[in-house]
Amino acid sequence: MPLDVVRLAEKAAKPWRNGGGLTSELVSGPSCNATPGWRISIAQIDCSGPFSLIPGYDRTLTLISGRATLGVEHETVALTPRKPVQFRGDILTEVRIGRSRALALNVMTDRRLYSHSVEIIQSGGNIQPTESGQANYVVALTGGRIGKAELAPGDLLWRSFPDPLLRSGVIAALIRIVAIA
Repeated sequence: MPLDVVRLAEKAAKPWRNGGGLTSELVSGPSCNATPGWRISIAQIDCSGPFSLIPGYDRTLTLISGRATLGVEHETVALTPRKPVQFRGDILTEVRIGRSRALALNVMTDRRLYSHSVEIIQSGGNIQPTESGQANYVVALTGGRIGKAELAPGDLLWRSFPDPLLRSGVIAALIRIVAIA
């Protein structure tokens, strides 16, 4: 069965509502309104400032490059490359970046309809089979090969079939989106 690859370089970057950066949506899923029920995107953070509030959504941000801290309510978290940080989209959240822009993987799910997890995977091993009601997505955090696909940082590989996928020579984020029954 062929692999479906979404190339970051082929995605249009859209400005944030608050003007602090750009988002390139890699893939999104259905909802009952105009806002996607879930979304996987790459965020280019150009300046420090607040994130837009997204009520009812759970988010996970994974720094790919640059330096940044995340302020969620009264807590400040230093973002470490390739370490996912979860937070609620309806809580005031602010990002502070270093001297240059930061790049991050952003996963969001409408908590009424979906849940998600983000796991960092490295060379060697297999991705476990997809369970019923679940979709697996792999986003390259470094360039390299996953199975037969050569990926650049930010590229997404989609697999929804149950056979294992060998990964080698790349650090990536394995994202699982699960529909809530």
